Amino acid sequence: MRVSQKGLVIFSKSSCCLCHAMKTFFNNLGAHATVYELDSGPVEREMERALIRLLGCNPSVPAVFVGGQLVGTTKHVNELHLQDFAYDASYL
Repeated sequence: MRVSQKGLVIFSKSSCCLCHAMKTFFNNLGAHATVYELDSGPVEREMERALIRLLGCNPSVPAVFVGGQLVGTTKHVNELHLQDFAYDASYL
């Protein structure tokens, strides 16, 4: 599945507390995210390596995409939220 085919996509790890916080944050906003847990198998580990290359950071999760566009990690989402960023509800 391509990221651009989903409204809200979160790349996560089940053991990551920041990932849990991001999933909870969007859930509390009423958003329905497609979540990819990157610690569940070899295909997911390859996805994580691709995210590391894309983001230039490790750990690469949580990584949030909205409407096929990279929003970023927890830091970026929090910055946007604190700036009263208006999430485009048509994607959520």
